[in-house]
Amino acid sequence: LPKGHYVPVFSPKRTTEAEEIQGIGADVRDPARLPAVRNSIAVFPFHCNGGDEISANLSEGLGFGLSAAFMKLKPLTVISYSLMRMMPSAFSGLGEWQHAVEARYLFTGDIQRQKNKVRVSIQLLRSSTGEMIWSHQYAGSVGTGDLFDLQDEIVCQVFQSIRKSGLLAGIRRNGVSMMAVV
Repeated sequence: LPKGHYVPVFSPKRTTEAEEIQGIGADVRDPARLPAVRNSIAVFPFHCNGGDEISANLSEGLGFGLSAAFMKLKPLTVISYSLMRMMPSAFSGLGEWQHAVEARYLFTGDIQRQKNKVRVSIQLLRSSTGEMIWSHQYAGSVGTGDLFDLQDEIVCQVFQSIRKSGLLAGIRRNGVSMMAVV
């Protein structure tokens, strides 16, 4: 270096997209500054039209079940369903919770029940745009003892459909058995 006067300049390090995907350079002390992980997903509580106990239990079971199933896929990052179930009361709109959670993808849905019949509509959204990238309806019957079976069946079908579709780029099965999912 030539002789002279030098003044140091400090600025925050800019991370590349590859570093953001891996979480390198992210400030873990401030969750609002964390970049959205390329393959992060959250399951938002399903809307229950009837407001009855069976529909509410089905919604909770699907939320926990889908979160647990997708957690088994690496490198997918899953936001805790326990956190997500508090979101509707904590934030008034989609934009507010999206900035708080920073999930790239969102599962949401609707549960309709009429006597012993139930219809579950599930959607996969790109959270940054609200664009629906996958949707499916499941129908079944709910008796006194088969609510868990219905939850497991829906979780298994959603998991297999999304995994096979390749919608969540970069996700591989990595030896996960479907028996381990349900």
